[in-house]
Amino acid sequence: MDILFRDESVIVVIKPAGISSQETASFRPDMISLIKKELGNVYVSCVHRLDLPVGGVMVYALSPEAAASLSKQFEQGSIHKKYRCICEGKLTSELHLVDRLFFDKKSNTSSVVAGDIKGAKRAELIMRPLLTGSPAGMAEAAPYFALQVGALISGGFGNVNHTLSEVEIFTGRHHQIRVQAAHAGYPLAGDVRYNSHYKDYRGRNALCLMSYSLEFTHPVSGERMSFSVK
Repeated sequence: MDILFRDESVIVVIKPAGISSQETASFRPDMISLIKKELGNVYVSCVHRLDLPVGGVMVYALSPEAAASLSKQFEQGSIHKKYRCICEGKLTSELHLVDRLFFDKKSNTSSVVAGDIKGAKRAELIMRPLLTGSPAGMAEAAPYFALQVGALISGGFGNVNHTLSEVEIFTGRHHQIRVQAAHAGYPLAGDVRYNSHYKDYRGRNALCLMSYSLEFTHPVSGERMSFSVK
């Protein structure tokens, strides 16, 4: 397990794609179990989540007090997260998206809808292009997507125009980045739910989306801390 920081209050780790953020009823591996295996049978609280196919930086609380502090920071929007993704198409300038998303519990999917739909919630993000080209050419610039890019190449998408982008989100909605990017015409590479090109990719962990950086205030020291994937 990749541990970026650890003390008596918090632990910052890199969650691999395909590992659940929290304990589940299935036999699927999860981060809380892995952390307890590493640290012993200690208190571990999941204060935020990443979708199963999404990897990246996460912070877990190691005490009830730390959990309360971090949860409050998430509620207040003082914890900053940035993502990186590989999306289809050639994104040439910053894209600021503000939509209304509706979450369908039955299908476990979200969609962009008109503002007057009951239950729809505001979703806002910014996508910034970093590199445009083929996934095959992004291996050096985005080594954290090595396995995903390998899956795209083996599936015949290695030479199709894509854009490596940084995403900053201002709201935390279900599947927000995946849904808004697809609706804007830049669906994420390897996304089996919202990109029809990858409907046969289930189980291949090819989704090119990760939580690249995380910034929060330490619940005890008050120090502002920042971590990112190398």
